[in-house]
Amino acid sequence: MKTSQQTSRLTTTEDEFGMRNSGTTFGHKQRGGLHRAMEYGALGWQEAVVLGCAKHEGFLEAVADSSRSADEVAKQLGVNPRAVYALLSALAELGVLAEDRNKFRLLEEHRGPLLDRSHPDYAGGLVVHRFELIRRWGRMPEILKTGSPIED
Repeated sequence: MKTSQQTSRLTTTEDEFGMRNSGTTFGHKQRGGLHRAMEYGALGWQEAVVLGCAKHEGFLEAVADSSRSADEVAKQLGVNPRAVYALLSALAELGVLAEDRNKFRLLEEHRGPLLDRSHPDYAGGLVVHRFELIRRWGRMPEILKTGSPIED
């Protein structure tokens, strides 16, 4: 990947296919990539999937009011603890969650924009919408084979 543009806290990169990816890079210990609601719409596809899945499946709400371990969140949502830990860690890498001693909580600056529909910078719907679009476009090979739309 080559860096094509550097902004205050987000890096836009271009992959070998010319696809733009904005945000922090997983695997690098950068934190705090998202700070303004308008940046939620500028996320690269990986970050959009991570954040969109977390919003869609209730992970953000699960860690909104208190610090919780992956095991606690997994039990509440009825999902796999190891997978939950991976998702929560990715959200911490994005700067959406704080992590302290394997417990995660939603950072206050993201509560309104991601959870409160009455917040002036609410972007939770946009985040889920982008996630759904990416998920559906990922089923293109199936559509090409069958010629039929995908029924959810």
